[in-house]
Amino acid sequence: ARFRGLKSVQMQAYLTAACQNMKKIALHLTKKGLVEGYFLKLYYFMLFLFAKIKMITECWEPLKGFPTL
Repeated sequence: ARFRGLKSVQMQAYLTAACQNMKKIALHLTKKGLVEGYFLKLYYFMLFLFAKIKMITECWEPLKGFPTL
């Protein structure tokens, strides 16, 4: 706190407290069995996005004018 300033230390404390609260909420919901469906849907959504990105070949072509390995 001595070298970083009061505002940055205060912001770090707020963010740390917010993370701790989110962790407590997630653990509570997990114990009640309410989180599994949400994370499963998120996982399938991310899997869908990555599959779509792999299909787009323009994203994976090397840039013109740059050497390739």
